[in-house]
Amino acid sequence: MSYIQLDTIDSTNEYVKRNMDKLTNLSVVRCNYQTNGKGRNGHVWQSEAGKDLLMSILVKDFKNPQDL
Repeated sequence: MSYIQLDTIDSTNEYVKRNMDKLTNLSVVRCNYQTNGKGRNGHVWQSEAGKDLLMSILVKDFKNPQDL
């Protein structure tokens, strides 16, 4: 598991996707501000700098989504 803290990023989700092969299972990517955050079902996630919890967690090792 690793923890990555960034000041500003396009999207923590996109960061995880771009670096999936380098990140370990249960890696947490957190930032203070996202310029292009992603919400559920294709929605944009907007936030104010330093006011929200913005993070993605990479889970590589699971067999069944219900295990999460």
